[in-house]
Amino acid sequence: MAYSVMIVEDERRILRYIRNKLAGYAEFDVCGCFDDPEQALSAFGELQPEVAFLDIRMPRMTGVELAERLLVIKPDIRIVFMTAYEHSATESLRGRVIDSIFKPVVGEDIQRVIRLLGPTFPEST
Repeated sequence: MAYSVMIVEDERRILRYIRNKLAGYAEFDVCGCFDDPEQALSAFGELQPEVAFLDIRMPRMTGVELAERLLVIKPDIRIVFMTAYEHSATESLRGRVIDSIFKPVVGEDIQRVIRLLGPTFPEST
């Protein structure tokens, strides 16, 4: 069983890149990709992803603002921030964020997120 994933990235080229990168991992099922955070928020209730990969700097709504809104709707959503900037405003969500990864996202970053998420399959007893 894979984690359902939503990706929100305002640069379409990077959005496609990340979608293709995550699609290569059995642990992830990409259920939604958005280049507009407001559209992502509108679709979130229907999609109900388990993990959201969010760009931090986007027009009209930052990834931090979007994460705060998603957490109100689904408190157990797991957030992974993506940024090209070393310093970001994620302190307000400390403890609610799995990881912050720097662009360009590489396989090592995805492997680290998978480890932090934990197993996707229930353990046998």
